[in-house]
Parts: sequence; C-alpha cells; structure tokens
Amino acid sequence: MQWGFVQLKSQKLFSVTLNVLGIGFVLVNLSVLILLGYYLSQHSISSLEAVTQIGGMTLFIIASALLMAVGGLLIVGGIQHYRGNTTQRVILMGVLFTSFYVLCLGIGSALLRSQSDIGAVLLSISPVLMMMGATAYVAPSSLYKTVGSIVGIAGAIPLAVGIFILQPLSLAFTGWNIPFPGPFMSMALLEGVAVILGSVAVFTHSLLSERKEKSVSQALLSLVGIVYGIDVFIGPLVLSFSLTNLLWKAPWMPPLNGAPYYVYGTTILWSVSLLILAIGGILLTLSSFLEFMFATKSMSKLQL
Repeated sequence: MQWGFVQLKSQKLFSVTLNVLGIGFVLVNLSVLILLGYYLSQHSISSLEAVTQIGGMTLFIIASALLMAVGGLLIVGGIQHYRGNTTQRVILMGVLFTSFYVLCLGIGSALLRSQSDIGAVLLSISPVLMMMGATAYVAPSSLYKTVGSIVGIAGAIPLAVGIFILQPLSLAFTGWNIPFPGPFMSMALLEGVAVILGSVAVFTHSLLSERKEKSVSQALLSLVGIVYGIDVFIGPLVLSFSLTNLLWKAPWMPPLNGAPYYVYGTTILWSVSLLILAIGGILLTLSSFLEFMFATKSMSKLQL
C-alpha cells in the first residue's frame, strides 16, 4: 500500500474541503444578510424598543458580513494549503473575524431580546477571551503560546454553553417556526463540543514538541474535524429541508406568503447553499478521518 501517496491525496482533499466550506459559508451568509436587510427595512424608528431592535438587526447584518469574510479566508487558506504554504496570518485573521462575529451575535441578541440574557452575555464575553488567547498564541515565545491556549480554553467553555442555550437566528427570523442551528450553521450541541475539543487540542499542541508527541495534538485536531464535519453535515441538511418546506407553503402560509419575490429567491439560495455546506461537512469528516489514521500510525509506528 502506497501510504505516502494516500497521505498526499488526503492533503489535496483537505484543500478542496476548505474551499467547499468557504464557498458554502459565503453563500449562506450572503442569503442571511439579504434577508436581514429586508426585515430591517420593515422597522421604523417609533420608540426606544424599535431603536434597540434596529440596533440588534444591524449587528446581525455585520455578523453575517464577518462570517462571509471567514468563508473567504477559508477559500484563501484552501488555495495556500494546496500550494503547501499556509500562513499563520490567515489563521489568526480567521480566529479574530470569527470572534468579532460571535461578539456581534451576542450583543445583537441582547438588543433583540431587550433584556439581559445569560446566553447573550456568554456570547459577548467568550470572543474577547478568544481574541486575547489567539493574540498571545501567535507570539514566538512558548510561554505565550501556553498562556494563550489556556486563555482560549477559558473562552471556549462559555462560548460552548452560550451556543447550546441560545440560537441567535431564531431571534431575527421570528415567525419562521423552524429549528435554527447554532451560530455556525450546525447543531448547537456538537458545535459546543467541537469548540471545547478544539481549544484543548490547541493547548496540547502548545505543550508537545517532539515529532511523536505532535501526532497526539494532530489526532485531537482530527477528532475536532470529525465531530464538526458530522455536525456541519446534519445541521445544514435539516435547516435546508425546513426552508424547502417553507418555500413549498409560501403561496398560502407565512412567513414567505406575500413577501417580495427577491425574498423568496434569496430563501431558495439559502436552502441550496446549505447543501453545499453539507457536502463540505462530508468532505471534512473524510479528510479528518484520514488525518486521524496518519496521526495514530505515527504514534504507534506501525507499518501499514
């Protein structure tokens, strides 16, 4: 068995995976941004509550634009990975944009609820810790890397809890009555698990230096990919089917009944884009499983 050949193909598969996920995130969040813009246009400044609602919707629009940027970074990262020159700058920018995305969701959710909510508070606090941890982690000092990864874990725990107890999109799309996923378009529970596993894997990576030890952190990161890959396959698929059901009922039932044609068309784009994300989830699961096999082979030094 040409194990090196399989590993090379796995690297190419991971590059394709990043591009598919990036395209999916760009299109999905473009659809969300357009629909949020439509609902924002329906609000008028008539009271203080209306102002807070407009502020919350505006932050959600900014959040969608930020996640579109993250999708663009995934595409850039996929191209760089294919060429074998992935830069730390792209990864850092992705973490920072994602943190700002979660921060906008947290504050926006609090404004839309017009009251303090533990889920919104957690989504507002955790990205600040994540940004601090990422900034420290990219420092050349191993001590800073360790401290940064610890701060990252401290931010990942409240983020996971916030993801589990709050579905922000349900606050913006009131009346749609469909099971909205977590902030990253996948099932909230597994999203939280992937966030915690990811922070632990980064912490492990910062502690281990030997080649054989590095394979331990590689195995943990691969497990994160497997969990999130399964998650980003099931979550978008369920939401896509739910949106398709709304589209089918649109001629006689709200929320799409009587809406402008471009809202109907954007919802179709949203539903189709979610299928692209689901395909990316399948590819991520497969490529992460192959990476997990390579990591365990390196740890055990078995000749396959």
